[in-house]
Amino acid sequence: MRQRIITITDCLFPTRSGVLVQADLLAEGFAARGHESVMAGPAAPGPDVERYDQSRPYRTVRLPSMRNPMARGEFIPRRAKAALRDLMEQFSPTVILGQDPGLGPLAAGDVAQQVGVPYVHVHHVHLELSVSFAPSWPPLRWGARKLIIRAFRRACRAADCVIAVSEPIQAMLEGLGVRTPIRVVRNAIDTRAFCECGPPATAEDGSPLLEGPYLLFAGRLGADKPVGLLIDAFDRLDSAGMSLVIAGSGPEKEALRRRAAASPKRDRIAFLGWVDRTERLPRLYRGAYAVVLPSACEGYSLSAIEALACGAPIVVARGGGLLALGEWVPEALWFEPGSVESLAAALQALISDRCAYHAALRTGRLAVQEYSLDRMVDRYLEIIDEVTAGRCRAAAAPAR
Repeated sequence: MRQRIITITDCLFPTRSGVLVQADLLAEGFAARGHESVMAGPAAPGPDVERYDQSRPYRTVRLPSMRNPMARGEFIPRRAKAALRDLMEQFSPTVILGQDPGLGPLAAGDVAQQVGVPYVHVHHVHLELSVSFAPSWPPLRWGARKLIIRAFRRACRAADCVIAVSEPIQAMLEGLGVRTPIRVVRNAIDTRAFCECGPPATAEDGSPLLEGPYLLFAGRLGADKPVGLLIDAFDRLDSAGMSLVIAGSGPEKEALRRRAAASPKRDRIAFLGWVDRTERLPRLYRGAYAVVLPSACEGYSLSAIEALACGAPIVVARGGGLLALGEWVPEALWFEPGSVESLAAALQALISDRCAYHAALRTGRLAVQEYSLDRMVDRYLEIIDEVTAGRCRAAAAPAR
């Protein structure tokens, strides 16, 4: 059946996030298979935005929005609902796909129920990740947690089916009392872009430190990504030739730069800023001694999959959706969340033990086969077919 799919996301270019990357890959995949695909998200004026929108193989619709403290576009619900109704009248979708429980997808779920269009909610975010953005004062954080749990439940209740991006995310939603059928579809990448990424990075890619062995963090520099923990652990390593490379940007960038400037190894720490993920980033992965994932509240990390595809070992915090990587990460490369000592020990073991290092390389290359983009798109379309045929709500048990 040919589908007409509207994907709603709370972030569109120029915002850069893992959720947007997955939504973009899916919309491209839908269009490539002959389905009509529209991506709707927050307004963001500017010539770069117009060029980006025109370059996509699907239609992009910018809805009324305002700015929020995370520097992402957030929908104004009442205006967004009116705009969504107009879009649905024009496009006549067979299904709505909401990416995460933000204001836009929540509005989309409400409108879909009102007009009788099937709605699929895709859940990427872990509860603890959302709570990490709340004020640290305990009463406010407690109140924020309650509101976030309510939003999670509401997003799932509005849906005909929920897609969780990892088994830990599925378990979290079930623990919150979600009764809507949940399917697990792991995030994927374009493995050709990362497996065939060419030679490793050089000094021309941003820093002379890239010429020697380096540990890499690649991602958004925010409160949810404890990169400061990585800087502190790097200070404790007994490895004179090793460097630390941080690729990314975000609200914590200046604070992390100050922290690195106070490090006794400040000359071995490089900040590259935002890095193009289709050209420079794969080369950085290819050249890295290891890629470090310090956040224990990821839904499912694209950086982990990308690094494995490029043949780089990953050192991972034991928590959140990353636990789904268990079969692909040797036990010695897990560390306890928030522990500088545990992270430093995992890194030191990888640096000192060449056998462990090569074992991690072999395991990572095997893992890539599990993250085929074609497999992910086909699985989404199978679920969409179930939903539009009215079979999903009737399912008695989640399918894996």
